[in-house]
Amino acid sequence: SWAISYMRYKKLIEEFNTRKIMQEKNEELNLINLQLQEANQKLEILSRTDSLTGVFNRLSFETRFEDEWSRCKRHSIPLSLIIVDIDFFKEFNDKYGHQAGDYCIKQIVGVLTACAKRSTDMVARLGGEEFVILLPHSNNENALKLAEQMRNGVEEAAVPHLYSDISDYVTISLGINTIIPSNESSIDEFINNADKALYKAKERRNCSVSAAQAILLICFLFF
Repeated sequence: SWAISYMRYKKLIEEFNTRKIMQEKNEELNLINLQLQEANQKLEILSRTDSLTGVFNRLSFETRFEDEWSRCKRHSIPLSLIIVDIDFFKEFNDKYGHQAGDYCIKQIVGVLTACAKRSTDMVARLGGEEFVILLPHSNNENALKLAEQMRNGVEEAAVPHLYSDISDYVTISLGINTIIPSNESSIDEFINNADKALYKAKERRNCSVSAAQAILLICFLFF
């Protein structure tokens, strides 16, 4: 009868509308989930990178360093570490201002990342004006060559620094340490030796004859 047909038709319409609403809700839910995933990815990136320069931060470096140390130890692979410090950065920051200081840091990072371009290389900012470059599969000779490239890059950047005691431009000091990790070696000692190398580089630089020769002196310790 007409009444039964009408009721069936009405029920079909209701089912259609219900499915349509459910489909729209599912699409909205999928969109929300996608946006949530993107937000989580951004948060993950932010948690692992330095907000100013975009390179890895200290936490990322420490995590990656432990992994590389274990891997190099397991396979008897050389591992090199370069610690970089911007000379007289406090004076630069105080005299030129924080905005100029940020610019200086970005310029230095640009040099470091341009040089350390292997997929296995890692550039990280430890904080302030200090950076590290982690170099798996790299012996002391290769690390030294890379540091020389960085020296050339910093010279070419030619960021003025009239308040430096050694040059009219921004300079950097580097400490290098290379090791094939073993049961007798330790991560702390390895990093401490790289730090000692950095300070020796600074001491030797200050004793150099001319500022032109003092753009960068590299001291490295290796086992």
